[in-house]
Amino acid sequence: MTPRSRADAGFSMLEATIVFLIVTLLTGMISQSLMSLSRNQRWSERQTGALGKAEQLVHGIQNDLEVAVRVFPESAASRAVLARLALGESAPIEGSRMPLATSRGWFEPDAPGAQEAGNLLVLARSLPAIEVGTGYGSQTARIDRYQFVVYCLTLDGARLDIDRWASVPLARADDIAAVFDPDARANVVMGLLAAGVPLAWRPEDPVIDTSLYEMSPTGSAPRLGTNVAIPAGNGEIRRHLLERAKLGVARNGRIGAVRVPAYAHDLPGHPHGFEIKLDGDGAGRLLLVRLVVAGEVRPGEPPVASAVERLVSVREP
Repeated sequence: MTPRSRADAGFSMLEATIVFLIVTLLTGMISQSLMSLSRNQRWSERQTGALGKAEQLVHGIQNDLEVAVRVFPESAASRAVLARLALGESAPIEGSRMPLATSRGWFEPDAPGAQEAGNLLVLARSLPAIEVGTGYGSQTARIDRYQFVVYCLTLDGARLDIDRWASVPLARADDIAAVFDPDARANVVMGLLAAGVPLAWRPEDPVIDTSLYEMSPTGSAPRLGTNVAIPAGNGEIRRHLLERAKLGVARNGRIGAVRVPAYAHDLPGHPHGFEIKLDGDGAGRLLLVRLVVAGEVRPGEPPVASAVERLVSVREP
């Protein structure tokens, strides 16, 4: 057959088979490449979202710490404070601990046998002061206010999450006592109660049971009974802060290059991906907050994990 007649006849069976195999192979390679690209894009978008959510949560913790007047280290007195808070379903998981205070001037992983890092943050922060009428013309009393705040690990089924619990506002007890006239002081107490400040606290008193007072409708401010818990403020319980983003706090172990924990020892229920280190005395403290969040992209695909660390200074009066 001449070249001309062979061209007119088209592909032979062998040539057609070879072309078919090549096209099939190329189609498969292109399909695999597109699927891989799609997986990588999904993972990248999910990873970026996880990092953004972790940064948002840590930023909220930082905002609370920047106005803190007390950060409670692990101790019997701090446990007594925690026991007075009506945490309800926002109670921390078993194994949770507040950080131990150190005095090195820097942070390092816990030494063998030491347990300094915590995974439970309990603090008291300042709220804007308010002016309360004394009942004598336009005369007012300036009252500082505080609020207890807790960040803790909680369980949502098998998923670890973080809750933020915050108390009702508490007036500074010494500011009330500074109103010497009994009638004016009674008016201030009633004004505080009307303004949504039902309790008072004396932060200078290290014993929580003797530092709390309640605002009475009659104008008195008796000591709060030791069997009465400090309630949460209206709208101040924020549960499962990572749930909407379909993320959770990473459990102990390693996810890709991210190590959990980084500072504490891997212990049952402690610390998982929420670590707090505390250094310094009450006049000037430095906190390190580390949060690792994790989540699936799709079943069978590599999980995402993002770690965020912040250093926050706190000056306790």
